[in-house]
Amino acid sequence: MILRERPVPETILYNEAALKRLPPLSDLRPQIEESLLKARAGYSGECRVDRLLSIIDSKDTYIIHDLCLQTGSTYIQIDTLILTKYLALILEIKNISGRIKISPEFGQIERIINGEITAFPSPIAQCKKYKIHLKNWLKKMKLPSLPIEFLVVFTNPSSILSASPHDTEVVHKVLRIENLLPKIQELMNTSNSHFIEEKELRRTSKMLLKEHRPYPINKFQVDYIKGIQCTRCKEFSMVRNKAS
Repeated sequence: MILRERPVPETILYNEAALKRLPPLSDLRPQIEESLLKARAGYSGECRVDRLLSIIDSKDTYIIHDLCLQTGSTYIQIDTLILTKYLALILEIKNISGRIKISPEFGQIERIINGEITAFPSPIAQCKKYKIHLKNWLKKMKLPSLPIEFLVVFTNPSSILSASPHDTEVVHKVLRIENLLPKIQELMNTSNSHFIEEKELRRTSKMLLKEHRPYPINKFQVDYIKGIQCTRCKEFSMVRNKAS
């Protein structure tokens, strides 16, 4: 059951609006365009997972997309949270192309594409942080304690994943989107008994939705073009006439 659909990220809406009002020769244009490109790629990957999860037909499985909780001065943004009577499952979704080397011991992943190496923060470390914050949040809200698991889901069909064969954590926690539903079923099957009743599950999900907060986005400091944009020529030259 989908309790919260995934909205278009505020980062996309903000960057699209910023580019429309940015002076053509602004030094910030490449930076904003890159930010928009990354946000669109991330959103595309998340939507692929959403479509896959939509086929789960279970009244006692609650799915919350794009959940943001505030604990003190810290915000945690969970791509997707799946709640059941057996466990809570955090999904961290990555849409990254190229050859991906996962190195949890160094707290990073490396992407190699066209001979260029780029490092990204470890999604496993991210999930562990989210797990701690979610556990503390449930305790703070006096909600039932649930076992919390996490999975890192790679959605790009052209990505090639690699890691040390001795790293069992990567083997069990990182997967491609094609293996997501079987993995979720496996986690459910290994849970011998439920931890909370249906009533408590509903109460927990309602509180999560109630406490959701929009994730604060980073805004670029720039002098934007002011005025009203013409829907035809796209120039900011329209004048608002006051009603008499």
